[in-house]
Amino acid sequence: MATKKTPLKPPKTPSGRQRKYVAAVVRGKSKNQAKRAAGYAENTKGKEIEAKPAVQSLFTQLLTKAGVTDELLAKRIYQGLHANVVARETATADREVFVDFPERRATTELSLKLKGYLIDKHELRMVRTLEEILEASHE
Repeated sequence: MATKKTPLKPPKTPSGRQRKYVAAVVRGKSKNQAKRAAGYAENTKGKEIEAKPAVQSLFTQLLTKAGVTDELLAKRIYQGLHANVVARETATADREVFVDFPERRATTELSLKLKGYLIDKHELRMVRTLEEILEASHE
């Protein structure tokens, strides 16, 4: 029996609050400042707002409009993975080149997150199994 595949839905049109939030973030406000400026409740997390497909779509549109293509992002990540620091002139050389380990580590972490290989601990959700729920209800 064949199952029907539902087509991917385009993101909903962003709400006024979502647009205000994105505009505030783009202007340099923190997530907390942006959510207040957009009229969100204090207990709403910026991460929750940014997880909405309509908000992600707005950010993507702004990045594309600014010329930030996938190719450019890949190039910058490559540069970060191969970053070096040029030190001042020494007695034996015009300059010394050192590996920029902090930049390489940060770019590696970013790359792993983008590829889905690394998630933050606070993103993990512990869900009890049905068996655990039933056992707890019988105690």
